[in-house]
Amino acid sequence: MQKLKEILGSLSEGEITDEDLERLQPLLADSWDSFEGSEQKNMEGNKLYGRMEDVLWYPPLLSFTIERHGGTVMGSTRASMHQWTLDIDKGTAEFSETSYRQLKPRQKKLDTETLARDIANKIYSGKTDPLIKRAEDGTIKIVIGKIIPALGPKQTVAERRKRFRKQLTLLLKKDFEEIRANLYRLR
Repeated sequence: MQKLKEILGSLSEGEITDEDLERLQPLLADSWDSFEGSEQKNMEGNKLYGRMEDVLWYPPLLSFTIERHGGTVMGSTRASMHQWTLDIDKGTAEFSETSYRQLKPRQKKLDTETLARDIANKIYSGKTDPLIKRAEDGTIKIVIGKIIPALGPKQTVAERRKRFRKQLTLLLKKDFEEIRANLYRLR
């Protein structure tokens, strides 16, 4: 921490240059756990290398933005942008989530209304279809995994399936009741 303070003390106020950042990063990473509040959002010193952006020094405050990828593990196409402010004198770290960065293009909006209309027509036609399982008791099970496969972010898939079910239920409500998600019975 002392070496970090010495280097920061030798720098001018304002934006930290790439050259100075190369000297600072190892010292900051090594002393990261010394800052009260640094453990927020599972932040660790080793995550600083090569990822610190917009690094500013206005004594005693050192601030920077860092791209975090926790959501991408769950399939998100976005990374959260976290703003950190370190008070070098007090030994504290404060964090805020400022925005996000789109890492991959978003999927196109799925036309669940057309899908629901197509499935409703297949149900009413009475024809055999791999997307619909008919039971002898009159229940009809929609094979949702084939209609809207679990490809992409979990939240996106869940929302698409929810929209599809809502639209299908509306189309079938005259003759069928929904027993539970994706399972219908003749009235």
